Amino acid sequence: MTKDVLVTVKGIQTAGEPPVELVTPGEYYSKDGIHYLFYNESGDDAKSTTRNRIRFGDGQVDVRKEGAVSVNLLFVKDKRTVSNYSTPFGTLATAVTTTQLSMQESENDITLFVRYSLCIGGNDMEDCEVNIQISPRELRAEAQEC
Repeated sequence: MTKDVLVTVKGIQTAGEPPVELVTPGEYYSKDGIHYLFYNESGDDAKSTTRNRIRFGDGQVDVRKEGAVSVNLLFVKDKRTVSNYSTPFGTLATAVTTTQLSMQESENDITLFVRYSLCIGGNDMEDCEVNIQISPRELRAEAQEC
């Protein structure tokens, strides 16, 4: 796959909130069977930017966010992992228990799917899903022209 990609991230919290979707350009690399995805995410005020790095392969997904909020989340199927979620308002202990993790790869795209339970500050929050689609930018542009 090409370095210049379009990233679509769809997040669902199963407690009934509407899904959240982000479509943004990104960069993709693969080395020794491990995949790397980099993209930026604008904050609510459009002035702050969070840099995202997703490393995936070997049965795990490692998400690192740095910027207005900072966190490093590790998703490993049937495992509970703990990290700190830093915000401008303080730091919260965060835990995720991954119940489903899958990756589908073809010549022109990669799809990641993670289902997990989220716990923040010792309080079980809810079950969540995230679906990440990675595809070459030029293929998406060609499809929109049709």
